[in-house]
Amino acid sequence: MKKYFFIAGLFLLSSCAYYNTFFNAKKHYKEAFEKQKTVKVQEKRLPADIIKHYSSAIDKSWKLINNYGDSSKYADDALLLIGKCHYNLREYLQAERVFSQFLLKYPNSEYVPEAQLWLAKSYIANKKDEEALKLLDELLSGEVEQKIAVQAFYILGNLHYQKENYEKALKFLKKTIDTSSDDELLGNAHYLEGEIYFKLKKYEEAVEQFALLTDLDVPVLKEFEARMQQADGFIQLKDFTSAESTLKRMLRDIRFTKQFSIIETKLGNLSEIQGDAEYARELYYDILSKYKNDEGVSLAAYYLAQIYEFNDGDFDSAKVYYDKVRNLKTHEDILKDSKIRASLVKEYLKIRDQIRKDQIDLFALAQGDSSLEDSVETAPDSADMQQEPENAKEELISSFAAVNKNEELPVDSLTKKDQAKKKVKKIVVSRTPEQVENSYKKYSFNKAEFFLLKYQDYDSAAAAYRKYINLFPEDSVLVPKAIYSLYFIYQDIKADSVKGDSLKEILINKYPESLYGLKLRGVIQREEKSVSDEEAAIKKRYLVAEELLDKQQYKKAVAAFKKIAQQDSGTVWAQKARYATGYVYEHFVKNIPLAISAYKELIKEYPSSRFAKIAKNKIKVPPKEIPPKTEEKTEGKKGKVGAPPAETLNTKQSSGKKTVPDSGRHKINIREEK
Repeated sequence: MKKYFFIAGLFLLSSCAYYNTFFNAKKHYKEAFEKQKTVKVQEKRLPADIIKHYSSAIDKSWKLINNYGDSSKYADDALLLIGKCHYNLREYLQAERVFSQFLLKYPNSEYVPEAQLWLAKSYIANKKDEEALKLLDELLSGEVEQKIAVQAFYILGNLHYQKENYEKALKFLKKTIDTSSDDELLGNAHYLEGEIYFKLKKYEEAVEQFALLTDLDVPVLKEFEARMQQADGFIQLKDFTSAESTLKRMLRDIRFTKQFSIIETKLGNLSEIQGDAEYARELYYDILSKYKNDEGVSLAAYYLAQIYEFNDGDFDSAKVYYDKVRNLKTHEDILKDSKIRASLVKEYLKIRDQIRKDQIDLFALAQGDSSLEDSVETAPDSADMQQEPENAKEELISSFAAVNKNEELPVDSLTKKDQAKKKVKKIVVSRTPEQVENSYKKYSFNKAEFFLLKYQDYDSAAAAYRKYINLFPEDSVLVPKAIYSLYFIYQDIKADSVKGDSLKEILINKYPESLYGLKLRGVIQREEKSVSDEEAAIKKRYLVAEELLDKQQYKKAVAAFKKIAQQDSGTVWAQKARYATGYVYEHFVKNIPLAISAYKELIKEYPSSRFAKIAKNKIKVPPKEIPPKTEEKTEGKKGKVGAPPAETLNTKQSSGKKTVPDSGRHKINIREEK
């Protein structure tokens, strides 16, 4: 008798362990699922505790199947749970495999309709829309429970929404709303309807749908997003009072405490839209000082950067705040745009700072400063520079200062008021006048090109091109290009035919044989031939530089190569010239630091060229040397610059230092009105 009781006890213990294993798996799944409702869909990574709970649910479910067999009581339920966990972990391929396996293994299970729903969702996630549609049509064509049918309607509505078939999407969403009694599913359907109406610019209907979520038992995050979308709908309707009222009501609701910084940022954005950028600026400053690292803080920094960039033209401050966004938790779209804007602003600042340096150096050279002087004296007023030129060189510099004194030249260092207050240290110029002038010319033109091609600020581009033409009227290469760019701006962008025709006449009459003059004259001379002629001229200059090298006139050769690199930067000859400069420094002048600098410049300007690949090999840090049995030395062959075998430069011989080589509109700034 005792034996039978013992066996029965073991059976009960086994049954309890079996049930407890699956109970714990479901418990972990439920905890993870509830926590996931507080995570935005756009978040790239799920929080660690959610991943941990889903992983535990998967482990325990597999343990149950492995220990008790795939025909045990809870095996089908456990396999279904494993598939759900993989789906919620965004492991959609694994989820698809598990649900497909489930339908093959358990065709008679009571969970088959639910598995078909999850498989359809997995198909959609894996971009298999046709398979999903076919599966859902089959599911709905037979007898199915209402709770399954309702979910199928919503999945179909969401699928057609993603495919931008809004009419079909609305049809299935209305079916969901008419047949569902689940608040959460109803909330999702109303929210998606609001999104569709928003995209169709039916803002009143959108506001109405978003408002319906406030009467349903939905996750706090979903209600927050619906109210923010509702405020955006009011903004689109120009009903700013209702938008402000909606946002301020949210600030009084403690359920949204975690989102207060986002709500306050939206109020600042609303002030911007209404034209009060200064009040918005103060709100953003307040948010940055009041809250820690969260999405609202990053949005405030982003909007501040935009105010500085677009309203104030203060690129220095704009870059500070764009960079700040990159170090904060933020939405992917905001982060991406901040990186793009920061890169553009940085490029402009580099050009601007070089122009400023060139202007200051030109001014210093005009006063007789050189790299050998380091005295202290008072800087003259810019007006004095214009009135008392002592020679032709000073005349040129004073004209630069006259044109630029209100823009790049730091006026505070040139005023008589400053002269009375203090002495300023004389600027030491280490470059020759020709180098400074060439740099000033290059970066002045680069500024115009930047505004036209990258920043797409056509007014600033036009101003910069005009300024370049006034400063360097004798530049026969770039002035025609500058005039043609102006012609393009006025003719094609601003549709100002009067100014466009005027610029066209200038090109035809003054530069008839330039590439641009030929184009506008309608000469049927193929552009390829014109380009070929221009290339031939550059090649000729390159050969002259090589002749100087043959004559061992290294300084003149380097100067000639550098001139080609600066003036003809868009050609392969410029790439060769950059490489030749480094090669001359390396093999003939024997100045390794200058060679490295030249090669680095080549890599920076033309990173994908074959010359850059050779240069990279030259300047990389050599591996630790293993003494070979025999050593062979290869001498560089003197003569014309070619493409010698790639080798690593010995940086130790002269430097002494080691050389080391949107899911919601409330997240995006609304600027349509600007």
